[in-house]
Amino acid sequence: MIIKFITIIKMDYQELSEKFLPIFYFHKDEKYFPVSIDEYLNETVLVNQNNETIEKNVTTDMMKNTHPQNNLRLINTGRNTNPENITIYSNVIEHQDCYYITYYLLFFNNIGYKIGFFKGVGEHLYDLEHLTLRVDKNLMLQDVFISAHSDGELRKPKDLKWVDDRFIIYVAKNSHALSNRTGTIYRVWFLANDKCSKDIKFLKQDCKLIGKKDTWVYFKGKMSQEGGSMIGRRSYFKEPWTEKQEMTRLQKIFRLK
Repeated sequence: MIIKFITIIKMDYQELSEKFLPIFYFHKDEKYFPVSIDEYLNETVLVNQNNETIEKNVTTDMMKNTHPQNNLRLINTGRNTNPENITIYSNVIEHQDCYYITYYLLFFNNIGYKIGFFKGVGEHLYDLEHLTLRVDKNLMLQDVFISAHSDGELRKPKDLKWVDDRFIIYVAKNSHALSNRTGTIYRVWFLANDKCSKDIKFLKQDCKLIGKKDTWVYFKGKMSQEGGSMIGRRSYFKEPWTEKQEMTRLQKIFRLK
């Protein structure tokens, strides 16, 4: 009788996240760039359900233990972030035949759109963007779901622009909607259009894998006085591929879905 010993090597999720991390390009007029959770918390206070400040020095440890009705309030909403590098969070869900890698970008503000005489249409504090990759067990990229607002687009590797072995994602000016192409992405009857360009590239992109100790991602309160939920409260955090809502370009323009 021959006994075969099979060694199971667990994939290093941090290494996997770094391997497939896209290159993010920003518009030259962008004012808000991705921040880390610590940078975000430095500009907040924790308030109770009566909007009374209960903690001025908010930490990630406080977020996991706080009452569900306690919320964050941004106190420096006009901050113009211009860092030397940006922080991008990731988590990996492993299935039998593939890995799902989701990247998250956290912003202080979504400035909104200028429509006619009106500025800041759709503006809101706290902005969270994401994209999800499906990678097979041979470490070959199969699909990318690129989120934009409440919908997104499913793209194959051939639909993406590449620099060596990394593909490019463009971040729209002000709204931070993600795209695989530059130019104007028309939306909502041509009124709320996104603009992407290949202007600003950060030489350093810190990719931080969300681990079991990062319980701050499950913060139950609102992320700002205007609302917004944390990463772990989003449906795509645990089920990244079942959540996707793909829309065609015509559907984006004329809101057919």
